[in-house]
Amino acid sequence: MVLHLLGPDAASHLHDPIPAPHAARKATPFHKALGYRLGEGCFTAWSGYFFRNVTTVCPAQRVQSVDVSQGPWQRVLGLATVNANLSGGGTVSASHRTATEARDLASGLYRASIPPSQ
Repeated sequence: MVLHLLGPDAASHLHDPIPAPHAARKATPFHKALGYRLGEGCFTAWSGYFFRNVTTVCPAQRVQSVDVSQGPWQRVLGLATVNANLSGGGTVSASHRTATEARDLASGLYRASIPPSQ
């Protein structure tokens, strides 16, 4: 269905997430289910636990704003969460990334969300 709706770029990296860093083990017991991938026009985030794993795919052009948040426990561990706020409501989050990885992802999402000039 993703291939039909969003094209081959979105489906190409569905089974290859960038895993959570080692420090995320201390933040959540479900660190193995966390991941993300920013492709050629699609942002994919994995989250969940046990049988409730969720894969969210969104076109990068639908990203309205990007923010990086850091809770108190994340600050101690040097982690951050990147939130991609979508037009029409909704948020796609890449949780428990290192602070530098979160900044790089946020800037990459921002660049991917800008439509090409005509």
